[in-house]
Amino acid sequence: MQHIRGGMRDPRSALAIRDRAEAIDHAIKEAAEGDVILVAGKGHENYQESNGARSIFSDANHVRLGLKSRSKGMGS
Repeated sequence: MQHIRGGMRDPRSALAIRDRAEAIDHAIKEAAEGDVILVAGKGHENYQESNGARSIFSDANHVRLGLKSRSKGMGS
């Protein structure tokens, strides 16, 4: 995360969430109408590495589930 913050004008304004699923959930929950959420950095990978172990994780699937959940919570 440090290399990303290095390119920011004001890195103190950024919220750093290390857990990818939690970060995606937070972005979806906090997004307002007209906002754009960019999920970048994993590309084609369908797994997550943590402490030397791999687990199945798809950004696209997680975003889909998060948007579906948000939509249900809004009464749609």
